[in-house]
Amino acid sequence: MSTRCQIEITKENGEKVRVYHHCDGYFRGVGAELAAMLQECKTADDLLQKTNPSYEVEDADTVHGDIEFWYSLDFKERKFTGYRLDWPPWTKDGKLNVSEDPKHDNIVDLLKLGEVR
Repeated sequence: MSTRCQIEITKENGEKVRVYHHCDGYFRGVGAELAAMLQECKTADDLLQKTNPSYEVEDADTVHGDIEFWYSLDFKERKFTGYRLDWPPWTKDGKLNVSEDPKHDNIVDLLKLGEVR
């Protein structure tokens, strides 16, 4: 079974883009890829150009009902956060259903902590 995730990218000008990834959405998968890309990319557009075809760029209001992880990459504020979600991933009022599991306030730290390879 696939571990799906969605990534919300806030560009430097405040524009938002969402990206869907169908598999390996956990911290050691997509989280590690994003952490590595963030060390090389200075802008949101740099990161979007580096993503491979398995990352599906979508409209900012696209919501998937089957995701298990959510990543927020805010290039305007330079804050990069990853969350594990509970089921269902969205509450009735449209908010993320964030798990009590530890979140990663800065996914770039995943590489420093040795949590990903």
